[in-house]
Parts: sequence; C-alpha cells; structure tokens
Amino acid sequence: MSKVPAWEISREIRVKAEEETNPEYGCPPEERSLNELLRFGMVVIDKTAGPTSHEVAAWIKKLLELDKVGHGGTLDPKVTGILPTMLMHGTKAVQALLDSGKQYICVLRTHEDVSEDKIRETLSLFEDEVFQRPPVRSSVSRRLRTRNIYNID
Repeated sequence: MSKVPAWEISREIRVKAEEETNPEYGCPPEERSLNELLRFGMVVIDKTAGPTSHEVAAWIKKLLELDKVGHGGTLDPKVTGILPTMLMHGTKAVQALLDSGKQYICVLRTHEDVSEDKIRETLSLFEDEVFQRPPVRSSVSRRLRTRNIYNID
C-alpha cells in the first residue's frame, strides 16, 4: 500500500482530443451571472461544532431557495472543519470530493508527561489500513469499514 497521500501521487494526463473552446457556449468563471453560479456552484463552509453536515446543507438550500444541495463528506456534529457544499447541477461533482484525500488536525492531551518519541511511536501504529465502525450516534451506516491513514505527523 502506498504511504503517499492521494494528492501527492503524480498522475499522467491523457488527452483524447485537443479542441478550441467555442466562445458561443459558456464563459470564464469570473464572468458568470449570479444565477449561473447558483446553478453550478459550490459554497465552502467552515462548519462549527453543533450542527450536522446535513443540517448545514439544508440551511444553505433554504437560504438560497434552491432545489438541490449536496455536501462533500459528513462531519459529525462535534467536529469543526471545511464542508464543501455543491449547489444544484454542481452536485454531480460531489463524488470527486468524496474520493479525494482528507487531512485532519487534532489536539492530544495526556494525563502525565510522555516523551514526544513515545507519542510518535504509538501514533505510527495507526498508519496504514485501519478498521473502524462508526459510533452508535452517527449519520453514516454502522458497518465495519477500512480507511487508509497515509501518515501521522
């Protein structure tokens, strides 16, 4: 298994055909109307602790009066972090976000003094493929699943 995060793997770009863009269709992103941005856009939310990801998406849907809003991954209610939220036709791109790598930051508190080397040694045991079952109070299915931890720094 690769210990390299997905975003650091070099990839080959395959070009099926090179064509010029027809200026009669579409426009540069900075020239799009508000209506186009709402139909094909994305809102990046810095979610606070408290609401579920589903609640945040529902609030955006209601505030912007949209028919369809989807988010790029579930953050538990107690978790804060970036929640990419796709609007209307933009929801088709959600799968690309779900398949991409993620980075988590945590705070570790110990009950007694422990050397940094001992902490790093212990944390390294969690690198590689880990098995997890979501907690009882979770919005995702409670089935055993695997996750790849590329590195803990």
